Amino acid sequence: MDVIKITKNVYTVQQAVEKPFMKFGTFRATRERLGLSVIRRCFNCGHKFKDEDDTYLIIFKNAPNQLFCEKCNDLALADMKKGGEQ
Repeated sequence: MDVIKITKNVYTVQQAVEKPFMKFGTFRATRERLGLSVIRRCFNCGHKFKDEDDTYLIIFKNAPNQLFCEKCNDLALADMKKGGEQ
């Protein structure tokens, strides 16, 4: 017998910014120094961040803040300018 469960979560971007949050290397070092977990991939596409990559803080409705890569942040900004929520 096979049991397959698929969960679909829809996250609504409440706010996206044009300027980078910080370099991933700085973010990683700060979180590790404080003993906190580190988000190592883009929340949208799964791109693995390198230390020199810019990260963008995305604020969702009813979900914790996440990091996007530059490409995904540009898509979010374009969607919001087109008529999505902000």
